[in-house]
Amino acid sequence: MVKAEAYYPFSVYLQDYSQKDPKCKARYILDNFSRFPKMIEGYESDWKITVKAEKRYNFLKEMGDPGIRVQASKISNPTMNQAISKYEEDTATTTKDIRSLVHGTDDPGRRIMEKMVIADMRDDYEIILNAIHRLDSSDENLFLPYIRTEKTIQEVADELQVQYSSAKNKMRRLKNMVLFTATENIRHKNEIIKRRYGDGKK
Repeated sequence: MVKAEAYYPFSVYLQDYSQKDPKCKARYILDNFSRFPKMIEGYESDWKITVKAEKRYNFLKEMGDPGIRVQASKISNPTMNQAISKYEEDTATTTKDIRSLVHGTDDPGRRIMEKMVIADMRDDYEIILNAIHRLDSSDENLFLPYIRTEKTIQEVADELQVQYSSAKNKMRRLKNMVLFTATENIRHKNEIIKRRYGDGKK
């Protein structure tokens, strides 16, 4: 029997991201910089919808109606509504809170890991932003619009009054600087997390 998570594309994408090394994560974010916040929002929304649907269906199943389709359900049950509403809260920041949210889903362990990866993606995006902000002001003012796809290399060249190739090399150099700084900070963050898990801390 195929596991339920195999049917969720967002879960596959999150698993793929979690398995990337720090440099690949930093490069992936830079390559998708302008749309990365929207990607995170999409994964978060998919996660919530999945948790909601699984909890609702499983609750109905426990009530003795395993064949009912969620979309067609007209049931109004205060207990069920209260149970389902837990997932809607955005205040779950600790592992204990998340365990409470995913209780009643098909695979709580999987849902917890997905939530943690989404949080990890948000942190990594902030790390990239911090690395960009550490550039000289003039370089940041050039690189940020470029990486956001708001400005082309030709526009950068025109602004600097240099050849296209020179502007391209400069953007590549700035990207490598950001990539190096962000990679080291993502790696450092991951090492801290591993040490905390190793120490048995929550």
